[in-house]
Amino acid sequence: RVPAAAVATESGYNWIDATGIVVGQFPDNGGLIKLDGPVDEPRVLADMVEIWSGLPPELQEKVRAMSATTTDDIAAVLHSGQIIRWGSAEQLKLKIATAQALLNRAPSSPLFDVSSPALPITR
Repeated sequence: RVPAAAVATESGYNWIDATGIVVGQFPDNGGLIKLDGPVDEPRVLADMVEIWSGLPPELQEKVRAMSATTTDDIAAVLHSGQIIRWGSAEQLKLKIATAQALLNRAPSSPLFDVSSPALPITR
């Protein structure tokens, strides 16, 4: 199993693979994307990894961490503090294109919601 992301725990980080399964426990994230989500919900973690992995490199560089409590409320926290709400991993290519367009049009907006890519929201 190949580590794809790191989930913070009380004693360090669980490194997980693309399916959300823990592959090891380590004191740091090892440079992997940090996920804030339910450690006991591999499907939620896997969907966060799916979104992260689908992002183009220029967008990945802007993401500090991914978070979610369910498969339908996934969000990315950018280094700037801005948030992109993805919702689920469905329609990912359209959501990515929409997020990139919104980031270009409203670069100072604190929130980009592309969970419904046909009706995106910025705040």
